[in-house]
Amino acid sequence: MLKTITPFEWKKLYFFNSWTTVDSISRVVGFGYRGEDVADDYTRMVFTQGNSVVHEEDFQSFDYHSSTIGFPELADSLLRAESPFFTPDNALFLAKKGRIEGACAKCFHYSLSVTK
Repeated sequence: MLKTITPFEWKKLYFFNSWTTVDSISRVVGFGYRGEDVADDYTRMVFTQGNSVVHEEDFQSFDYHSSTIGFPELADSLLRAESPFFTPDNALFLAKKGRIEGACAKCFHYSLSVTK
């Protein structure tokens, strides 16, 4: 479970895809988000507790010069029909590690899928 490897406490985890605006993130998380719009070709993970962001990270979906991470089954929190977030109790993912053809020798692509 993700909660076992995060060095901070959190209650909700959101995923936002490229070009998601600050206003859209604020609407989904339910409070004024003070970050920036999500850049092209990135996915942002936003961890919240109460009405504050406790951690956030951006991941580039593809890069020949560094390792990347993808979330093929995790729809953007703006688009999720069910709950737009994960909790520490249901944030359980299967991680797969693969090579990026033509990328640097130490570059890998990590793909996270929701386990059921």
